Amino acid sequence: MSSIEGPKMEALLCWAAQIGISDDPSQSPSTSIPSPSCLGHSLVVSNFSNAGGRGFAACRDLRMGELILRVPRTALLTKQSVLRDEWLASCMKKRPHLSSSQKLTICLLAEVAKGRDSRWYPYLVLLPSSYNTLPNFHEFEIHALQVEDAIWVSEKAVVRARSDWKESLVVMQEMKLKLKFLSFRSWLWASATVLLSYGTYSNLDLLEHYGFLLSSNPNDKAFLHLDIDSNISDAWSKDLLYIQPDGKPSFALLCSLRLDSTPRNLRRALGHRAFAGFFLSNENEALAMTKLVNHCCVVLDELPTKIEDDASLLSIINEVVDFGACFDRLESAFSHEEFAGFIEANGLQRESLLTAKALRSLERWRLAVHWRLFYKTILSNCLSYCRKVMSEIS
Repeated sequence: MSSIEGPKMEALLCWAAQIGISDDPSQSPSTSIPSPSCLGHSLVVSNFSNAGGRGFAACRDLRMGELILRVPRTALLTKQSVLRDEWLASCMKKRPHLSSSQKLTICLLAEVAKGRDSRWYPYLVLLPSSYNTLPNFHEFEIHALQVEDAIWVSEKAVVRARSDWKESLVVMQEMKLKLKFLSFRSWLWASATVLLSYGTYSNLDLLEHYGFLLSSNPNDKAFLHLDIDSNISDAWSKDLLYIQPDGKPSFALLCSLRLDSTPRNLRRALGHRAFAGFFLSNENEALAMTKLVNHCCVVLDELPTKIEDDASLLSIINEVVDFGACFDRLESAFSHEEFAGFIEANGLQRESLLTAKALRSLERWRLAVHWRLFYKTILSNCLSYCRKVMSEIS
């Protein structure tokens, strides 16, 4: 935690205690003695650099099912709590078609606009000033992902965010928010801040909604568009056809490959066994693995950079972002084409220092390179898996 954030965090924890938030289940909200902090009995604030940043850590052994944090409903910043302001409520009612997420984003901006007059000021002042979610990616950073599906998801996220903002702009104008709170940049910040919930997300999902990646994510996936008979592939939803982090094809993908590798005149007879996940024969399994190997090789060969290139690039970017390595180090290590793209995208000269804007772009570039490295590693793991299977059945 920075020296600037320290006093603000102390103020937040004190404020939270005053409004009834506590990590001590033995205290009753009605009888508890005012405390300088809402934490310390069960939880502490900590930084998880490899898993999204600041969060709670246990400061004692916790038992399953134990109450570890009590938060009164009145402490929550929700659409309902903000819309107790009759003027804001009347403006919002004029646009009933807005989604819950849009309404909550508008409410957050309205509350931030109040400054110190907001009840939640101690909380709001500690929110991140920017996010690295996909809607915040610029063209250079989007194309640094390299994989067509990821680029499409990113571009769609930007379009969707801009559409949500435009639909909400009339309401915010009627609320007479200051111009800086009406901007698309402010909308991106607020929409990235509101109450999404974590789940079984792939790294691309995490990047889209939360702006970070997990180095070890069991839910990560590499989706493939294989040349499989449409009558077979259409039997499954496209989001079920993927490679797992350990390189193994998903159940749906393996079933489809096995049936596609079956002679057409035998598919009706063997279809039920293939779709049930049964091994059909050594020859069939070898054909299925060969198809998968060939496709993964084609995909890896067509991408602009190799795994080793991305790993080297990522190491250098990490030095610059985390340790402030000199700009000359950056230039000497990057491939000319991609480095030139970074320079041009951020309006820099080769001799100039990295600006704050360029450093934010560098951080998003790092995430893009990290993601594409994960993707290529999954495909590489798939090659190893397939060759191992082929070796075992030969």
